Amino acid sequence: MRDRLLGRTQSADCDWVVIGATAEQMISRGFRPIEASFPVFIHPESGDEFALARCERKVAPGYHGFVCCFAPDVTLEQDLLRRDLTINAMAMDSQGQIIDLVGGGRDIGQRWLRHVSPAFAEDPLRVLRLARFQAQLYDLGFRVAPETASMVRAMVGTGELAFLAGERVWRETEKALASAHPECYFSALHEWGALAAVVPELAPSLSDEQQWLHSLSVLQQATARSADLLVRFASWALTMTDVDWQRLTLPIPRRYGQLVQIARQLRDDYDQVMTMTATQLVRFLTRIAAWHGDSARRDRLLLTWAIVAVSDRCDNWLRSCISAGQQVDKAALYAEGYQGKDLGMAIEQARVSQIERLWQG
Repeated sequence: MRDRLLGRTQSADCDWVVIGATAEQMISRGFRPIEASFPVFIHPESGDEFALARCERKVAPGYHGFVCCFAPDVTLEQDLLRRDLTINAMAMDSQGQIIDLVGGGRDIGQRWLRHVSPAFAEDPLRVLRLARFQAQLYDLGFRVAPETASMVRAMVGTGELAFLAGERVWRETEKALASAHPECYFSALHEWGALAAVVPELAPSLSDEQQWLHSLSVLQQATARSADLLVRFASWALTMTDVDWQRLTLPIPRRYGQLVQIARQLRDDYDQVMTMTATQLVRFLTRIAAWHGDSARRDRLLLTWAIVAVSDRCDNWLRSCISAGQQVDKAALYAEGYQGKDLGMAIEQARVSQIERLWQG
């Protein structure tokens, strides 16, 4: 409903709420349960998600501290009132009639992200979801309602966010990275005090306002230049010089951490490439697998460095050198009798010669 009212006709995300049914009845009709303890089912033909109407009761801290009730007598109204934001608490019946109990349509028109009820404060994950929606809907002019922002700050003050599972934090973060304005996600969380609460290792960098604003600017540039989430994240992370990205409580996927690590390790060398000799340049390019192996990682590294440096000068130069070095005919050198270590040295020298010819040209 939210996407339809926003004119996002390309959205294929359809969620259905089923009233007055049991899990057994759904399974008997061929619906496949997602998990035994959660009343969401996959339609056997369309693949759409069908959820039994449910309500929840908070019994313990954290995201998992809920008792979920999905009996046949749970009403649609009860289900909608447990939602997080008003813009996500609307439904349409089979006759096309919109059911809007909490002013979601009004808030869409006025571009407000507003909580449905005080129950919002019971689920710390909703803080991250709110920041993610801010990032995803920023271009449409959406902003967080003042009373909702106040509630979030109060939630942070209770320490409730410390109970969030790192996997859920990363899942929301990765979704935000895929948005058009991921900097809004991090900015909102920092403004509420939530970012340091869920990733305490960021605290030193967050306390340096100039560095923090620079990191957001770099993330904006990375987003404008690349749809690759690894490049976006690595560009942002490279500006946070006080953070050990290999020892975070946040479970960043290995491919993200590795890119940040090598980009940081070789950053000083990258800054010197314009003054390197041809031999030094070939050895630097060999370290980033410029000639073989994972070309995607090489391209991510080069783009990340260019974004952080706010200049394509080194990037363009290195790509020209890579192209020149790739022209070396390794098979021909092997045919000349070079083998083993001698072959490696001959290939390196041939690449050096190719780059020197490039300079002379």
